[in-house]
Amino acid sequence: MPVPPTPTFENPSTAIARMFLLLWGDSGCGKTTLAATAPGLKAWMLFDPQGTTSIAHRNDFKLLDLTGATANSMMMEFNRADPYGIRRFLKANPEVQTVVVDSVTALAFLALQYAVTKAGGNSNIDVPGMNGYGVRNNVMRRVVSSIMQACAECEVNLIVITHEGAPDKDKDGHTLSVTMALSSNLANDVSLRFNEVWWMKDSGEKRTIYVRPSGVYRPMKSRMFTTTGNVSSFVWDYDADALVGEGITDWWQQWNENGGRKIALPKGGVKK
Repeated sequence: MPVPPTPTFENPSTAIARMFLLLWGDSGCGKTTLAATAPGLKAWMLFDPQGTTSIAHRNDFKLLDLTGATANSMMMEFNRADPYGIRRFLKANPEVQTVVVDSVTALAFLALQYAVTKAGGNSNIDVPGMNGYGVRNNVMRRVVSSIMQACAECEVNLIVITHEGAPDKDKDGHTLSVTMALSSNLANDVSLRFNEVWWMKDSGEKRTIYVRPSGVYRPMKSRMFTTTGNVSSFVWDYDADALVGEGITDWWQQWNENGGRKIALPKGGVKK
């Protein structure tokens, strides 16, 4: 029998801390702009039509436009060992330090379209039923795992963008919770696979990034930032046109310089 390779163990204080970030928020709040501040050249997997319009002036990303993908073609790719050739591209382009998937909301809709063809019974795109949603969730788990494995193997960061869902309200119209535009089970399952889950909000005057649950909004978490007391968010001050201001690259570098130990929230921490 062949001898299995000897695993290589590293001192975690000297290993580069890779960032797997799940970023969610309402449409137009600045998620794409924030993701574009990630380290190095970005390999951008675009599923949302016109999703990169706000960052078209940047020269630090390569676009894989998948907005025309059909449900069946998408699933055929993710059944391959190297979907969309992402591993091959990353290995051939070591300057790429981050993969961005924009957005998993659009990807989940393609998965649902595929699911209703496999669920059988009365399942259809308007009324998927339990079987349809069950197949969709399994498909999404496989897709997210496939992308994460490729990024881990090639030692690059991963940012997955998703949208904010409609509020869950009680019979009197009071908001009980707000989460991603995914089923609660899928949102929780997917978020468990990421070390960073941030929610972003744009009030019209300022953009705020939340790294811990706040009020009815969840899930959020962070292994990068320390949250002390009741401060779990910060105002993000960034000029997207001039590309001036701190962004993900700065925070990621500080985190690594700190040996993977948590760093303080950027200036502008906001109390609940």
